[in-house]
Amino acid sequence: MSVATQMTLPSYQSHRVKFAALLVGTVSLSIWIGLSIGAIGNDFSLPFTLLWSVFDVDVGQSGIENIIANIRAPRVVMALLVGAALAVSGASLQGVCRNPLADPGLLGISSGAAVGAVAMIFMTQPLLTHYPQLQSVAPFLISSAAVIGAGLTAFAVYFLAQSNGQLQIPTLLLAGVALNSLGVAIIGSFNYMADDQALRLITFWLMGSLGGATWTTVAILAPVVGLAIFRIFHHRHAINLLLLGEANARFSGVDVDRVKFELIWLNALIVGVAVAFSGIIGFVGLVVPHILRLQSDTNYRYLIVNAALLGGALLVIADLVSRVAIAPAELPIGILTSLIGAPFFVVLLVKQKRNLGFAL
Repeated sequence: MSVATQMTLPSYQSHRVKFAALLVGTVSLSIWIGLSIGAIGNDFSLPFTLLWSVFDVDVGQSGIENIIANIRAPRVVMALLVGAALAVSGASLQGVCRNPLADPGLLGISSGAAVGAVAMIFMTQPLLTHYPQLQSVAPFLISSAAVIGAGLTAFAVYFLAQSNGQLQIPTLLLAGVALNSLGVAIIGSFNYMADDQALRLITFWLMGSLGGATWTTVAILAPVVGLAIFRIFHHRHAINLLLLGEANARFSGVDVDRVKFELIWLNALIVGVAVAFSGIIGFVGLVVPHILRLQSDTNYRYLIVNAALLGGALLVIADLVSRVAIAPAELPIGILTSLIGAPFFVVLLVKQKRNLGFAL
């Protein structure tokens, strides 16, 4: 090993450590700000006051502390989980497909989840009008339908992309685009047939919101997202080898077909559950991995963890802005992420146009 290499490797490792520390600090700061700021009141000492009241049984919680504990805190945790899920999904799909534009939306998974949720809203809304007591189970029916929709879409995409027992990535992308367009058409049909009340619910859900976050939904989402990210991280070395080409990966001992199969289904699960509780939130899975590739490296040993941290932090800040921008009303978070993400992604494309092989 040359002297230059010996000097470069430690400095590069130091850069990785500093960047990871920066991401951890960003997540911590976003949580603190998310808990401290809201439509009811802003006080940066409130998170510490709330934490102290948990350990001091003799001190009761005030009204604002109850709001933080039961409304803001679940939303912050939900934003962390959904942001991490979408960012990790985007990063892993870009590696498996060897396509910098791959994300859950491109493969139709988000669209499939949306079709399931919209169909359930359309079918259950008349029942809720006559049987209000069913209101408590409606969110879980919608969430279950979204997960089923994502799973069915992933199965269809995987089946269409199979050729001679192998998964063809170009066909996978084309099948995803086709099913995504079909999903948009089906959603449009439900919108056309829905009554005013169902249409409002469908429209708000499609634009994305974390307003329904509770500790119950967090308890359901957290283990699924955690397990899926852990399994995706388990395949980090295989994804690194896939980036060099499937032939090289097979030569290195990777069971390419099994890895691609598991990763696609893990993405269907993690995106389906995230979309089920938050609606459609665009550009997180597409933009976050590109930001990290510019600032750190493409090694999936670090990229997956960094994507989870940055995706969670960005969605916490986006949710905060959506809560306070037009308070007391709430701006759908999907609109906000698209308004910010689309121009930002264009800037990234301009900066990387030589690497992508075209000129703008």
